[in-house]
Amino acid sequence: MRHISINCFFKVILFLLILSLPISCSTFKDSLQPTEKTTSSSEPPIKEEAYKGPKAKVVLMKFIDTSSNVKNSGQTEEGMAEMLGNALMATNRFIVQTRLLENDSKQPIKGADLLIEGTITQFEPGKKGLIIKTQPHVTFLLNVSDIKTGRKLISQHVEGKATPMEKAISKAIEESAMLIVAKTPSEYYRVSSSPTPSPPPPEESPKPPRTKQEITSLPPATPSVKSEPSLRVIQVTWSNVNLREGPGTNYKKVGSIQQGTSVELLEDKGNWLRVRLQSGKEVWVSKQATTLAPKTPSRPSNTPAPSSTSPKPNPM
Repeated sequence: MRHISINCFFKVILFLLILSLPISCSTFKDSLQPTEKTTSSSEPPIKEEAYKGPKAKVVLMKFIDTSSNVKNSGQTEEGMAEMLGNALMATNRFIVQTRLLENDSKQPIKGADLLIEGTITQFEPGKKGLIIKTQPHVTFLLNVSDIKTGRKLISQHVEGKATPMEKAISKAIEESAMLIVAKTPSEYYRVSSSPTPSPPPPEESPKPPRTKQEITSLPPATPSVKSEPSLRVIQVTWSNVNLREGPGTNYKKVGSIQQGTSVELLEDKGNWLRVRLQSGKEVWVSKQATTLAPKTPSRPSNTPAPSSTSPKPNPM
């Protein structure tokens, strides 16, 4: 009887040890792991770099969840998109436009160059049990493409593992932002990060007070321009007179003019005059054929009158 009671006592002790074994092991393993501080989803995982160059304009779409293990609410999909947008802006290299509504994908995209999309393929919060224990992890497919051409620049799976689940998501988002920075071609960084400030207007130095002895000098008066006197106009008195290149009949004949033609007198040289025609051409003409011809003295009354058949003047 005593032997039976001792056996029962040991069986009870063994049963209690078996029940406490998973809890103690789990507590021991958890005590070995370093304490991890949870990261808020609203804080960017990447510290702002000292980058001051041009930026790239991107459109970030709402994440799509296709994982089969756990179906998340729309808040998780929107939250991951917002976290990635904050991480990209923290690099100071991107101008991010986030589209979280379903109908946003149908709206035309203007002004941006890159389209960023994320598809969640695995979302495992982690499991704890007597036999199976899994670490929280998340995996999503990151696609970055050119909006105008549709050419894909980045298409890669990104995974984050950590405890708790928020830490795993933060790691995946941080790796995604670093991947986008590293693989975005330099030609997409073309938006000036800060407008060029206009130079300030020059400061005017104060003028000293004007004293009584100061005499203001006046600018010199502009000399008046004397107008050239108008040329004298004369007329041709002969019915027909030749025009010459020089003052004499030995010069070449260049034309003729009729009686009553007006010309401008330029030069008087003895019996010849240099004149300007209405066409602007300068020629020489005999003074005798113009109104400047010297007048003949009046004849006395006892001088016989010339015959009516006097010879015609030579056209010179």
